[in-house]
Amino acid sequence: MEVLHNLQSGITAANDHGILALYKSKVMDVSVKDTSSLKLLLARHVELSPCHASCNNKSLCLKLLHLRGCNLKPSAYGLHLLYLADDMAQIIGKYYDNGFINADILEHSVFLSKDKRWFYITMYLKEGERFKFGDVEIEGDIIGLKRDLLKKFKVKKGDIFSRGTLTRDIEKLKDFYGDKGYAYVDVRPRTDIHTDKRTVDLTFNIKKNDLVYVDRINIMGNTRTRDKVLRRELYIAEEELYSATKVKKSNYALKRLGYFDDVSIEKVRGKSSDKIDLEVKVKERPTGSVSAGIGYSSVDSIIGTASISQSNLFGTGISLNLSGTISASSTRFILGFTQPYLFDKPISAGIDLYNTDQQFQSFNTRKKGLSTRVGFRLFERETRAYVSYTLEDAEVLDVSTSASTFIMTRCLPLSMALRPISAPTAGTPVASITTSISSLSKICRGSSVMAI
Repeated sequence: MEVLHNLQSGITAANDHGILALYKSKVMDVSVKDTSSLKLLLARHVELSPCHASCNNKSLCLKLLHLRGCNLKPSAYGLHLLYLADDMAQIIGKYYDNGFINADILEHSVFLSKDKRWFYITMYLKEGERFKFGDVEIEGDIIGLKRDLLKKFKVKKGDIFSRGTLTRDIEKLKDFYGDKGYAYVDVRPRTDIHTDKRTVDLTFNIKKNDLVYVDRINIMGNTRTRDKVLRRELYIAEEELYSATKVKKSNYALKRLGYFDDVSIEKVRGKSSDKIDLEVKVKERPTGSVSAGIGYSSVDSIIGTASISQSNLFGTGISLNLSGTISASSTRFILGFTQPYLFDKPISAGIDLYNTDQQFQSFNTRKKGLSTRVGFRLFERETRAYVSYTLEDAEVLDVSTSASTFIMTRCLPLSMALRPISAPTAGTPVASITTSISSLSKICRGSSVMAI
């Protein structure tokens, strides 16, 4: 979007970048959702100016806002009107978050351009006066000290009124009571508007209702993943006292698995006032992948890679992967297996098997080995410790006379390592020369163990 005219001096700072940024994101949203059926057109012109004498030069007129994606079909026109209604609601919400509690859209119009390529949209907005927060009080069923609850609020006396801040503080208060087991707590804010002072007094009325216990946890939508894979990730269990924080952590833990496109945990009233059911709804996503590639390097010439992996094998949560790389001078294969819950306990275990062959200028190497690992929780679920153990069998093959002293020392017999090899003199038997050359082909073999 391109703004060709700046805001005029009569417009308040609260509407400067906020409104334009809000509309900019929404226009982008329209273009994304309608690319299959609508023609993409760029928005060009947004002009803001005072538009109503009674607004004291504080009202806005959004003129000539060109929506993207208009092919003039009736269905598309109707769709854009829905987006327009959503835009207007967001614009008013922006005003409410900046203290303009009386802001309103007085009128709006939509016109079609003569070339039938653009919609021209005009909005007439009334700002009104800007208000601040006044006194903030709490009444009703108070847990603990009132001053401790007030400290949890971001709403402060003297701050610019914001509906968003007010809503977040209500949710914070509900979470606090929810963590105490009051899942059905009712928080109702009462506002007292003082027009002369331009302030809004707030009183939060709290009714905590009964303590609530979790009756049933129902898993829905898991067509592949087994129920126990989801249940073991939950922070809350059946027959426990309800906790809002545990429900949120459970939602996050399920998303972190990477098995689902969408996860939601909904509260459903139970059979009695002290019971609640939780419905865990998930939408499965593909968890397997197959990839292959080919490349070229001046050192290795043509390089080929391939891998296949499954992070949720048979819906059990087990991870299995196989990968390989082949080039003119090296080959590498790895097979990995990970069980995140060994014997249904919060202990992860895994093993990797690998085989590597590498060719160098003066020698070749061959490595075969396995690496095992075990992980366990320390304090919270997010804090884990791992112990690994690696066993490797390494070989050095085909050592040439141009190899480094280190390789020659480790990979030749001690008598040859200490004695320099000189050129054969005249009269040296051919059999002796052959024996010396073949000694350089001796295999240097060793095993190593690494534990971390």
